[in-house]
Amino acid sequence: MNFFLISQGGRLQAGWGEQHNMLLKPDHGRSYEPPAFGPGTTFRNVLLLMEFFKLTGDDRFIARIPDAIAWLERIKLPNAQSQGGRYSHPVFVEPGTNKTLYAHRKGSNVINGKYWWDYKDDNPLLHYGAKTKLDLERLKKEYQSLTTLSPQELATMLKNSPLKSSGENNPPTPQELSKKDPYSLIGKIMDLQMLSSSNPAVKTNEEVRQIILSLKNGQYWESRHIQISRPYAILPDGTESNTAKLSNEGGAAITDSSDQIYISTRDYIKNMKSLISYLKAVSN
Repeated sequence: MNFFLISQGGRLQAGWGEQHNMLLKPDHGRSYEPPAFGPGTTFRNVLLLMEFFKLTGDDRFIARIPDAIAWLERIKLPNAQSQGGRYSHPVFVEPGTNKTLYAHRKGSNVINGKYWWDYKDDNPLLHYGAKTKLDLERLKKEYQSLTTLSPQELATMLKNSPLKSSGENNPPTPQELSKKDPYSLIGKIMDLQMLSSSNPAVKTNEEVRQIILSLKNGQYWESRHIQISRPYAILPDGTESNTAKLSNEGGAAITDSSDQIYISTRDYIKNMKSLISYLKAVSN
Protein backbone atom coordinates (compact mmCIF):
# COMPACT_ATOMS: atom_id res chain seq x y z
CA MET A 1 0.00 0.00 0.00
CA ASN A 2 2.88 2.36 0.71
CA PHE A 3 4.00 2.11 -2.91
CA PHE A 4 0.95 4.13 -3.93
CA LEU A 5 2.23 6.96 -1.73
CA ILE A 6 5.82 7.06 -2.96
CA SER A 7 4.90 6.68 -6.64
CA GLN A 8 2.41 9.56 -6.77
CA GLY A 9 3.61 12.51 -8.85
CA GLY A 10 4.46 15.93 -7.45
CA ARG A 11 1.89 18.60 -6.67
CA LEU A 12 1.68 19.89 -10.26
CA GLN A 13 1.14 16.38 -11.67
CA ALA A 14 -0.17 14.46 -8.69
CA GLY A 15 -1.13 11.35 -10.61
CA TRP A 16 0.22 7.92 -11.50
CA GLY A 17 1.27 6.21 -14.70
CA GLU A 18 0.28 2.78 -15.96
CA GLN A 19 3.82 1.74 -15.09
CA HIS A 20 6.81 3.38 -13.41
CA ASN A 21 10.58 3.00 -13.74
CA MET A 22 13.08 2.48 -10.94
CA LEU A 23 13.06 6.23 -10.30
CA LEU A 24 9.27 6.02 -9.83
CA LYS A 25 8.64 8.11 -12.94
CA PRO A 26 6.00 7.14 -15.53
CA ASP A 27 7.63 4.87 -18.09
CA HIS A 28 7.00 3.09 -21.38
CA GLY A 29 4.77 0.03 -21.33
CA ARG A 30 3.69 -1.74 -24.47
CA SER A 31 4.73 -0.20 -27.78
CA TYR A 32 1.63 2.03 -27.85
CA GLU A 33 1.94 3.14 -24.21
CA PRO A 34 4.12 6.26 -23.90
CA PRO A 35 5.78 7.32 -20.64
CA ALA A 36 2.77 9.21 -19.35
CA PHE A 37 0.52 9.94 -16.43
CA GLY A 38 -2.84 8.18 -16.65
CA PRO A 39 -5.98 10.01 -15.51
CA GLY A 40 -7.91 6.72 -15.42
CA THR A 41 -5.19 5.05 -13.36
CA THR A 42 -5.13 8.06 -11.06
CA PHE A 43 -8.91 7.89 -10.60
CA ARG A 44 -8.73 4.22 -9.61
CA ASN A 45 -5.73 4.74 -7.34
CA VAL A 46 -7.55 7.46 -5.43
CA LEU A 47 -10.39 5.00 -4.83
CA LEU A 48 -7.86 2.45 -3.59
CA LEU A 49 -6.22 4.98 -1.26
CA MET A 50 -9.59 5.61 0.34
CA GLU A 51 -10.00 1.86 0.84
CA PHE A 52 -6.54 1.74 2.43
CA PHE A 53 -7.61 4.47 4.83
CA LYS A 54 -10.70 2.46 5.75
CA LEU A 55 -8.42 -0.48 6.57
CA THR A 56 -5.84 1.45 8.57
CA GLY A 57 -7.17 4.83 9.68
CA ASP A 58 -3.79 6.19 8.54
CA ASP A 59 -4.18 9.77 7.31
CA ARG A 60 -1.20 9.37 4.98
CA PHE A 61 -3.37 7.45 2.55
CA ILE A 62 -5.76 10.35 2.01
CA ALA A 63 -3.42 13.28 2.64
CA ARG A 64 -2.66 13.90 -1.06
CA ILE A 65 -6.00 12.95 -2.52
CA PRO A 66 -6.85 16.68 -2.91
CA ASP A 67 -3.68 17.08 -5.02
CA ALA A 68 -4.76 14.22 -7.28
CA ILE A 69 -8.29 15.58 -7.68
CA ALA A 70 -6.97 19.08 -8.40
CA TRP A 71 -4.71 17.66 -11.12
CA LEU A 72 -7.60 15.73 -12.66
CA GLU A 73 -9.60 18.96 -12.72
CA ARG A 74 -6.80 20.82 -14.52
CA ILE A 75 -6.34 18.28 -17.30
CA LYS A 76 -9.96 17.90 -18.40
CA LEU A 77 -10.41 17.75 -22.14
CA PRO A 78 -11.49 21.00 -23.80
CA ASN A 79 -15.07 21.00 -25.02
CA ALA A 80 -13.93 20.70 -28.63
CA GLN A 81 -12.31 17.33 -27.83
CA SER A 82 -14.94 15.91 -25.47
CA GLN A 83 -17.20 14.70 -28.29
CA GLY A 84 -20.27 16.41 -26.92
CA GLY A 85 -19.49 15.59 -23.30
CA ARG A 86 -19.02 11.88 -23.93
CA TYR A 87 -15.46 12.05 -22.59
CA SER A 88 -13.92 14.13 -19.83
CA HIS A 89 -10.24 13.16 -19.82
CA PRO A 90 -7.45 11.84 -22.03
CA VAL A 91 -5.92 8.41 -21.46
CA PHE A 92 -2.32 9.69 -21.60
CA VAL A 93 -0.86 12.96 -20.23
CA GLU A 94 2.71 14.00 -20.97
CA PRO A 95 4.99 14.39 -17.92
CA GLY A 96 6.19 17.94 -17.43
CA THR A 97 3.74 19.60 -19.81
CA ASN A 98 0.29 18.18 -18.96
CA LYS A 99 -0.32 17.95 -22.71
CA THR A 100 -2.56 15.16 -23.97
CA LEU A 101 -0.77 12.39 -25.87
CA TYR A 102 -2.57 10.37 -28.54
CA ALA A 103 -1.29 7.02 -29.81
CA HIS A 104 -1.50 6.14 -33.52
CA ARG A 105 -0.54 3.23 -35.74
CA LYS A 106 0.65 2.59 -39.28
CA GLY A 107 0.14 -0.79 -40.89
CA SER A 108 -2.31 -3.51 -39.92
CA ASN A 109 -0.50 -5.40 -37.15
CA VAL A 110 2.63 -5.56 -35.03
CA ILE A 111 4.65 -7.26 -37.77
CA ASN A 112 4.09 -4.88 -40.69
CA GLY A 113 3.28 -1.73 -38.78
CA LYS A 114 4.44 0.62 -36.04
CA TYR A 115 3.01 2.81 -33.27
CA TRP A 116 3.77 6.42 -32.40
CA TRP A 117 2.17 9.23 -30.40
CA ASP A 118 1.70 12.98 -30.76
CA TYR A 119 -0.67 15.75 -29.64
CA LYS A 120 -3.26 15.30 -32.41
CA ASP A 121 -6.56 13.60 -31.63
CA ASP A 122 -7.39 12.77 -35.24
CA ASN A 123 -7.21 9.07 -36.14
CA PRO A 124 -6.27 7.87 -32.64
CA LEU A 125 -5.54 4.25 -31.84
CA LEU A 126 -8.94 2.61 -31.52
CA HIS A 127 -8.12 -0.76 -29.99
CA TYR A 128 -6.76 0.91 -26.83
CA GLY A 129 -8.83 4.04 -26.41
CA ALA A 130 -7.66 7.63 -26.38
CA LYS A 131 -10.20 9.27 -24.07
CA THR A 132 -12.23 8.33 -21.02
CA LYS A 133 -14.92 9.71 -18.72
CA LEU A 134 -14.23 10.12 -15.01
CA ASP A 135 -16.67 11.06 -12.26
CA LEU A 136 -14.67 13.56 -10.21
CA GLU A 137 -17.69 14.50 -8.12
CA ARG A 138 -17.75 10.95 -6.82
CA LEU A 139 -14.13 11.24 -5.66
CA LYS A 140 -14.84 14.55 -3.94
CA LYS A 141 -17.90 13.21 -2.10
CA GLU A 142 -16.20 10.01 -0.95
CA TYR A 143 -13.12 11.91 0.19
CA GLN A 144 -15.29 14.42 2.08
CA SER A 145 -17.15 11.59 3.82
CA LEU A 146 -13.86 10.22 5.16
CA THR A 147 -12.46 13.55 6.33
CA THR A 148 -15.61 14.31 8.34
CA LEU A 149 -15.71 11.04 10.31
CA SER A 150 -16.01 11.51 14.05
CA PRO A 151 -13.54 9.64 16.31
CA GLN A 152 -16.33 7.21 17.19
CA GLU A 153 -17.21 6.60 13.55
CA LEU A 154 -13.55 6.04 12.72
CA ALA A 155 -13.18 3.54 15.57
CA THR A 156 -16.26 1.67 14.39
CA MET A 157 -14.92 1.56 10.84
CA LEU A 158 -11.59 0.12 11.99
CA LYS A 159 -13.06 -2.35 14.46
CA ASN A 160 -13.20 -5.24 12.01
CA SER A 161 -10.20 -4.33 9.90
CA PRO A 162 -7.87 -7.35 9.61
CA LEU A 163 -4.96 -4.89 9.56
CA LYS A 164 -5.84 -3.29 12.91
CA SER A 165 -7.06 -6.20 15.07
CA SER A 166 -4.96 -8.17 17.52
CA GLY A 167 -5.38 -11.24 19.67
CA GLU A 168 -6.67 -14.75 19.05
CA ASN A 169 -9.98 -13.67 17.57
CA ASN A 170 -8.55 -11.72 14.67
CA PRO A 171 -10.86 -11.35 11.69
CA PRO A 172 -9.54 -13.25 8.65
CA THR A 173 -6.96 -11.52 6.50
CA PRO A 174 -7.99 -10.12 3.11
CA GLN A 175 -6.27 -13.09 1.44
CA GLU A 176 -8.26 -15.56 3.55
CA LEU A 177 -11.47 -13.68 2.86
CA SER A 178 -10.89 -13.77 -0.88
CA LYS A 179 -10.72 -17.56 -0.83
CA LYS A 180 -14.02 -17.87 1.04
CA ASP A 181 -16.09 -15.07 -0.41
CA PRO A 182 -15.74 -13.50 -3.87
CA TYR A 183 -17.36 -10.33 -2.52
CA SER A 184 -14.80 -10.06 0.27
CA LEU A 185 -12.69 -7.09 1.22
CA ILE A 186 -9.81 -7.88 -1.11
CA GLY A 187 -12.28 -8.69 -3.85
CA LYS A 188 -13.88 -5.32 -3.33
CA ILE A 189 -10.53 -3.57 -3.59
CA MET A 190 -9.60 -5.47 -6.75
CA ASP A 191 -12.99 -4.61 -8.22
CA LEU A 192 -12.03 -0.95 -8.00
CA GLN A 193 -9.54 -1.55 -10.80
CA MET A 194 -12.51 -2.26 -13.05
CA LEU A 195 -14.60 0.71 -12.00
CA SER A 196 -15.38 3.36 -14.56
CA SER A 197 -17.97 6.09 -14.56
CA SER A 198 -18.65 5.16 -18.16
CA ASN A 199 -20.04 1.75 -17.18
CA PRO A 200 -23.43 1.14 -18.82
CA ALA A 201 -26.53 1.95 -16.80
CA VAL A 202 -28.56 -0.85 -15.25
CA LYS A 203 -30.81 -2.41 -17.86
CA THR A 204 -34.57 -1.93 -17.76
CA ASN A 205 -36.96 -4.80 -17.10
CA GLU A 206 -37.70 -5.08 -20.81
CA GLU A 207 -34.02 -5.04 -21.78
CA VAL A 208 -33.29 -7.81 -19.30
CA ARG A 209 -36.26 -9.77 -20.61
CA GLN A 210 -34.92 -9.50 -24.16
CA ILE A 211 -31.46 -10.67 -23.07
CA ILE A 212 -33.00 -13.76 -21.47
CA LEU A 213 -35.29 -14.45 -24.43
CA SER A 214 -32.34 -14.26 -26.81
CA LEU A 215 -30.73 -17.32 -25.20
CA LYS A 216 -30.72 -20.26 -27.61
CA ASN A 217 -32.27 -23.28 -25.94
CA GLY A 218 -31.78 -21.43 -22.68
CA GLN A 219 -28.04 -22.16 -22.85
CA TYR A 220 -26.06 -19.69 -24.98
CA TRP A 221 -26.20 -16.49 -26.98
CA GLU A 222 -25.56 -16.42 -30.70
CA SER A 223 -23.39 -13.70 -32.20
CA ARG A 224 -22.85 -12.46 -35.74
CA HIS A 225 -20.44 -10.03 -37.40
CA ILE A 226 -17.76 -10.43 -34.75
CA GLN A 227 -14.14 -9.33 -35.00
CA ILE A 228 -12.11 -11.99 -36.79
CA SER A 229 -8.51 -13.22 -36.84
CA ARG A 230 -6.24 -14.38 -39.63
CA PRO A 231 -6.08 -18.18 -39.96
CA TYR A 232 -2.75 -19.71 -39.02
CA ALA A 233 -0.51 -20.45 -41.98
CA ILE A 234 3.12 -20.99 -42.98
CA LEU A 235 3.99 -18.22 -45.42
CA PRO A 236 6.03 -18.82 -48.60
CA ASP A 237 9.18 -17.49 -46.94
CA GLY A 238 8.81 -20.04 -44.14
CA THR A 239 7.62 -17.64 -41.45
CA GLU A 240 4.41 -18.11 -39.51
CA SER A 241 1.49 -15.83 -40.24
CA ASN A 242 0.39 -13.31 -37.66
CA THR A 243 -2.91 -14.55 -36.24
CA ALA A 244 -3.70 -11.34 -34.39
CA LYS A 245 -7.23 -10.04 -34.79
CA LEU A 246 -7.78 -8.19 -38.02
CA SER A 247 -7.84 -4.42 -37.76
CA ASN A 248 -7.23 -1.36 -39.86
CA GLU A 249 -4.40 1.12 -39.36
CA GLY A 250 -6.22 2.86 -36.54
CA GLY A 251 -6.84 -0.41 -34.76
CA ALA A 252 -10.55 -0.57 -35.57
CA ALA A 253 -11.91 -4.10 -35.76
CA ILE A 254 -12.51 -5.81 -39.07
CA THR A 255 -15.58 -7.99 -38.72
CA ASP A 256 -17.04 -10.99 -40.52
CA SER A 257 -19.71 -9.50 -42.76
CA SER A 258 -21.35 -12.85 -43.48
CA ASP A 259 -24.20 -14.41 -41.48
CA GLN A 260 -21.88 -16.96 -39.88
CA ILE A 261 -23.07 -17.72 -36.33
CA TYR A 262 -20.54 -17.64 -33.49
CA ILE A 263 -20.57 -18.11 -29.73
CA SER A 264 -18.72 -15.06 -28.43
CA THR A 265 -17.18 -14.95 -24.96
CA ARG A 266 -17.21 -11.15 -25.23
CA ASP A 267 -20.98 -11.07 -25.76
CA TYR A 268 -21.44 -13.66 -23.02
CA ILE A 269 -19.54 -11.50 -20.52
CA LYS A 270 -21.43 -8.36 -21.62
CA ASN A 271 -24.81 -10.04 -21.15
CA MET A 272 -23.85 -11.62 -17.83
CA LYS A 273 -22.61 -8.27 -16.51
CA SER A 274 -25.93 -6.71 -17.48
CA LEU A 275 -27.91 -9.45 -15.73
CA ILE A 276 -25.75 -9.37 -12.60
CA SER A 277 -25.98 -5.56 -12.39
CA TYR A 278 -29.74 -5.80 -12.72
CA LEU A 279 -29.99 -8.40 -9.92
CA LYS A 280 -27.83 -6.26 -7.64
CA ALA A 281 -30.00 -3.21 -8.33
CA VAL A 282 -33.34 -4.92 -7.67
CA SER A 283 -32.05 -6.63 -4.51
CA ASN A 284 -31.02 -3.35 -2.86
